[in-house]
Amino acid sequence: MQTSPCSHHPELPVSRAGRLRYKDLSLTQLRSFCEVCRLGGFTAAAKAMRLTVPAVWEQVRAIESHYGATLFERAGNRVRPTSQGLLLQQMVKPLLAELDSTKEVLRQTAGMRPERITVVSSLRVQIHEILHGMRNFRKRFPDIGLRLREVDSSDIGRLLTEGNADLAVMLKPATGTLHHPGVEFESVHQMDFLLVTPLGHSILTKQRLRLQDVLSFPLVLGRPEAFSRRRFEAIVHALSPGASYEVALETSSGSLTLAAVKEGLGVGVIAGTRRGVKARGLGVRSLQHWFGVAEVVLARRQGASLPPIHRALADEIRNSIVRSDHGT
Repeated sequence: MQTSPCSHHPELPVSRAGRLRYKDLSLTQLRSFCEVCRLGGFTAAAKAMRLTVPAVWEQVRAIESHYGATLFERAGNRVRPTSQGLLLQQMVKPLLAELDSTKEVLRQTAGMRPERITVVSSLRVQIHEILHGMRNFRKRFPDIGLRLREVDSSDIGRLLTEGNADLAVMLKPATGTLHHPGVEFESVHQMDFLLVTPLGHSILTKQRLRLQDVLSFPLVLGRPEAFSRRRFEAIVHALSPGASYEVALETSSGSLTLAAVKEGLGVGVIAGTRRGVKARGLGVRSLQHWFGVAEVVLARRQGASLPPIHRALADEIRNSIVRSDHGT
């Protein structure tokens, strides 16, 4: 009787039952575990994975038995990961993302091309630069379709981790404010925080700009959860605690802030480029000495390898943003 060439290999760990230990955990078990973490229940996870609820429950129990740990606890009608469950989730998700990406990497390396690549962005003030990068990409790969969606920054992590977006262009969240679990960032460029005004505004001629000068005018700002709004409020609180100011209009995007300023509703604060603001016929002054800079990043699912054609698109978008700020 023939035996497997590896069945008696002295270096392969074998369990008491004679099974190879690497079979103790399966990818399906780990995916079920992560889905229960994400969706907060076995029923929802089973539906997402097209499995029965008992099957998902058994898979999670097998993982708990393997690690000798309780990974979930009840929270009303839902379940939530314990501290050990959260730790395991943080370690496992990038591994699954890396494995999920290997098929597309190998396909593209073998000469096959994706039918479509989806990009999402919360940087409405730089949509033109993103589109310019896409145009350059299409010149190189005219047979590949592209999809671009404007979304809120808070939705980007979910879209990437659920596989509904391949790439994202956004401002990197400030430490301790907005987090995107399961997402990793790749630096593209730095932008100034800018004071935006109608052309000829009196504040443009001040030799020494004070924060109080800015606060003395009606302001057009992003929503309270917006990155630029949080930075604005943090700086005012740090430099002029208790200072009063009027928010004449809240907007959902930098491009709406620019439009509102042009209509005379007030002066605005955005993260952007001087060149882009001036192109819209507006006045601009840098607030970098108070606000610092905002970092534009490419975001993707944490742990996933970027296939070569997706990398080509990312590079075209990056180059377009950098060239635009440098005026080239």
